[in-house]
Amino acid sequence: MAFRSYRKARGPYRSYRKARDSKLSFVFENHSKREEFARSLREHFNLGSEGDSPFIPVYSDENAAIKQAQRLKAEGKQDVTITEIDMRPSKGRVQYRDARKLAKKYGCRTWENSEHEWLFLHCIPEWAVKYCRPA
Repeated sequence: MAFRSYRKARGPYRSYRKARDSKLSFVFENHSKREEFARSLREHFNLGSEGDSPFIPVYSDENAAIKQAQRLKAEGKQDVTITEIDMRPSKGRVQYRDARKLAKKYGCRTWENSEHEWLFLHCIPEWAVKYCRPA
């Protein structure tokens, strides 16, 4: 199971515009695709980045998701919720990876709260969302 903190307006399985338009994958056809992936990953881990990310962060630890929800609320965000997500791959082709392992592989700096972070690529399927509750 995984947990995601987010604002209702963004949704638990929102597919970002850039993600929908992207052909980004965890498997690379060539060097330029690998570089595009690394650039997108660096932008994702850059907290000051203004762009949309094809990566959707979730946490394997519920307490990490709760802390993230508290941070969002402290920033003045409203309608913050926590969603439980079924990460079993048996229901289809879902792409997700351990955030710290990806960051290390591509030389990205991560943050404290990434200890239990996993990254879905492009979207979280509706079938994977088990329930959603207010934070």
